[in-house]
Parts: sequence; structure tokens; C-alpha cells
Amino acid sequence: MNRTQLSVLATASFLSLPAVAVDLFTPGLPAAPDQSLACRIVNVMLIPQVVSSQALDSKGAVVSGVLNQTLAPGEAGGFSVTGSGGAMYCRFRVNAPGFGFRTSIEVFETGGSNGFRIVAALPGH
Repeated sequence: MNRTQLSVLATASFLSLPAVAVDLFTPGLPAAPDQSLACRIVNVMLIPQVVSSQALDSKGAVVSGVLNQTLAPGEAGGFSVTGSGGAMYCRFRVNAPGFGFRTSIEVFETGGSNGFRIVAALPGH
């Protein structure tokens, strides 16, 4: 086999592997009751992907139930929840390689004279 044939065969083999669920996490951030916490994920793969998202508190208890979304290539998804006064983090489950996604967590405030203000934002892993 020549190099091109080997490359095509390797790519086809990789794409035909069974999907394995991968969990992606963000760091935790505290959000006061008058703030909101947002979990964000972007699909950077070339095909649509189904993503399950949820927010958890620092003890691992679910704060926001599972949200399933189908994200087109380049599309961002996620959700926001009201702050609890303690730290929360985000978990995303995907059936594709984790390198095909970018995640983040944000704490923000709404209302007042500013309308919208991000208090803190961190990238996920």
C-alpha cells in the first residue's frame, strides 16, 4: 500500500470506531443567589454532535437536570441557572472525542444600570 492508501484506511478506521461517552468538566465557580451561572459548550467538529449538559454543586449533587442539545458544527450550546451561594461546576457528556469541543463556565449578573455584567469566566477541560 502506498502512503495515501494507508492514510485513507487509518482515517476510515478511526471514524468507524464505536462512540464512547466522554465527560468534560469545567472548574467550579461560586455564584451568589442574585447572580447566574452559565455552562457553555461549542462543537468544533465538522459534523453535528449531541451534547448532554448539567450543573452540579461542590458536593456533586445535580443543580440543573440533564439538558440534551444537538449542536451543528461551530454552534454553541448550554444553559444558565440561578446562583446558590456556593460553588458549582458544569459536566458535559459527548459521544465523540473530547478535543472536538470547547467548554466554559461564567458567573454573570443582570439588571441595574449596566444591564449585563460577567463577573468571572473560566475555560473548561
